[in-house]
Amino acid sequence: MGNLETGIFRCHMDEVKKRLRFSFQNKRAVIFISAAGIAVRSIAEFVKDKLCDSPVIVISEDGRFVIPILSGHMGGANRLAEVIADRIGAFKAITTATDINGTFQLDNYAKYHQLHIVDREIIKKVASTHVGDDKNLSDEEIDSLIRKMINDEALIPKKYYLGIGCRRGKSFEEIEKAVNRFLSENKIDISFISAISSIDLKKDEMGIRQFADKSRLPFVIYSSEELLSLGDGFSSSEVVKEKIGIDNVCERAAVAAAVQFSERTSDKKNIIIEKTVYNGITLALAEGIWSGKEI
Repeated sequence: MGNLETGIFRCHMDEVKKRLRFSFQNKRAVIFISAAGIAVRSIAEFVKDKLCDSPVIVISEDGRFVIPILSGHMGGANRLAEVIADRIGAFKAITTATDINGTFQLDNYAKYHQLHIVDREIIKKVASTHVGDDKNLSDEEIDSLIRKMINDEALIPKKYYLGIGCRRGKSFEEIEKAVNRFLSENKIDISFISAISSIDLKKDEMGIRQFADKSRLPFVIYSSEELLSLGDGFSSSEVVKEKIGIDNVCERAAVAAAVQFSERTSDKKNIIIEKTVYNGITLALAEGIWSGKEI
């Protein structure tokens, strides 16, 4: 029986590692219902970068404790742990130092306020040096701190909004290939994209949602009425208009996001890259003026 049991265990672990590899490659959340030690040993070989690792959460077998153990801020493990704990009536064991001490969390702020972290060491410096014992920074102090780091180029404002439309059922792989090609051809780094946007009819397109999740980008949607309210002057397609009642999705969605989340007025001039078509997927890019608004 010993050899049989060992063989079954190896097959089981091979499947676990296969799933973990896939999850980390696609930045998907991983939830263990086990001892924390098992989780740590299982993910050890996949842990690479605190700004890119998948969020990992451990739930005790009795359901009493929910513990985020990796990527608490950038991956959203802490917030996800809070949601899970509230749903199942468990105790959430948040261990991140800035959460425990109530100090300003630069990485969390950057994630939700359209900022790209260039100097990752600044995260530690802000937590330990800039803030010190002051646990309640005012909005003015935060604004001053952020603008200094922008001036020092430790942070770079994100200012681009990617509008997307597609035929129904486009896969994650097709979406990823099209977006990567689009950005590469136009020499735009995805790090400087603030959000992906589309029409509400596409809210359940798993290909788009999976790409947004992997890229850790907000996916925002707008009704056809909201998109039409932007006026005329956009690239027009009669085929699209007949199908969904609106002449253009990607350009209008990109502008709508730029208007909502940056210092822009409703103007087609915000489009810096017009509608581009890749095998049934349409993409456009609008540029905004960074405002620090939360997405």
